[in-house]
Amino acid sequence: MFLKGIFWLIFICLLTIVGNCLVILAVYRERSLHNATYYYIVSLSLADLCVGILVIPFAIFFEIFSVSPSKYLCQIWHITDVGASTASILALCVISIDRYKGIRSPITYSQSFLRKHSSIVIGSIWFCSGFLSVPFVLFLGEKNSSEIQRCKFPSDPIFVLISSLISFYIPLIIMVFVYGKILIFSRKQIQAFRQGYKQTKSLQEMSSTPFFLSSIRLKKPSQRKSSNERQQITLRIHKGKYNQSSPDNSPLDHRSSSLSLIFLQRLRNIRRTRSWSRFSHEHKAAKVLGIVMGAFIACWLPFFLFHSLTSIFHLQISSQFQQELFRLFTYLGYTNSALNFFVYALTSKEFRLAFIKLLCPRHYVQKTLFKHYYHHQQRQLQNI
Repeated sequence: MFLKGIFWLIFICLLTIVGNCLVILAVYRERSLHNATYYYIVSLSLADLCVGILVIPFAIFFEIFSVSPSKYLCQIWHITDVGASTASILALCVISIDRYKGIRSPITYSQSFLRKHSSIVIGSIWFCSGFLSVPFVLFLGEKNSSEIQRCKFPSDPIFVLISSLISFYIPLIIMVFVYGKILIFSRKQIQAFRQGYKQTKSLQEMSSTPFFLSSIRLKKPSQRKSSNERQQITLRIHKGKYNQSSPDNSPLDHRSSSLSLIFLQRLRNIRRTRSWSRFSHEHKAAKVLGIVMGAFIACWLPFFLFHSLTSIFHLQISSQFQQELFRLFTYLGYTNSALNFFVYALTSKEFRLAFIKLLCPRHYVQKTLFKHYYHHQQRQLQNI
């Protein structure tokens, strides 16, 4: 069991370093990835890279040599561990808010603070991570460390409570809430696009519709109803230059000839395909975020739950079994740092093409790009 754990940590360490370096290089080399969302992903990769370069090697060292040569090495390990995990979840939290802004208000998103000042936000993430990890470990984490020879993770109830709340639970609640709002709004937008119109009672929601509108119909409220009742607004999604019908009428005049019907249908499908392409790009980014967030929760939630139960609520189990579970959940948390590269490669077409450009020969890259462009054109022609 001991040797298997050591080999697993070494394997995860190598995967973490190589994978996150590729993510950072892909964003650096690929111009299409030079925007705020991918800069936040780079911040997340930097946090995972700190885990691979500092945290996991320290864990391997203290697994092999059970006696710590210095308490300062133990403190550095705990500071980097807490700081990297805090930076990871804060980056995920910011990415979820950024995606919500991009999907909820695509017109005003380019002027938002998250979009225009990503460097300030990333600097704040790392400042908060360092500000939280260093004092906690130095002051609260050493309260019950009478046994300095063995480097154990701090189990003081106050330290565990404050660090777990600030570094995990509170950002997790915010992140899950925001992503739930993203899913709800995405379904409404997709339904509106498929129906061809969207009904709302607020003119402010017009800015959240990322499609061209061909007509706006205001239904006047009845005189019997309250004067405070707002007007019902129907936002018509533009599907073609000459298609100006409302959702209550037939889309084309029945007196049109069959040739005009075919021509207008093709115009409508071309515009529909282009609008859907612009619309789905934001939702694909949100989908990747959901997978990354799910992997993070699955890997780190067992550790924080178990550590809270044993340190705060004093869950009584055998000492050896508790140490084995703690080691297992810690290794599971470290594994998350190596997963994001595979998530990006499997779910994001932009990252997949960037990785191919980095790792494959030039002629293979040209062949892949040509094949990608050809399939994209074929899908557009099939929709006409």
